[in-house]
Amino acid sequence: MPRALLVTNGKFTVECIKWAQGEKRLILVTRVRLERWAIDGLPRHEALCLSD
Repeated sequence: MPRALLVTNGKFTVECIKWAQGEKRLILVTRVRLERWAIDGLPRHEALCLSD
């Protein structure tokens, strides 16, 4: 399970995505994912594409 969520109100840069790939316990959360979680009411693991 991740220890941290890094949230943006837009999209992440290519450099940020590459950096985050090396961070095993970090999840990048884009605006679209955040909306799915907050507005659509999807469970966290579905909205953030996490495995149980």
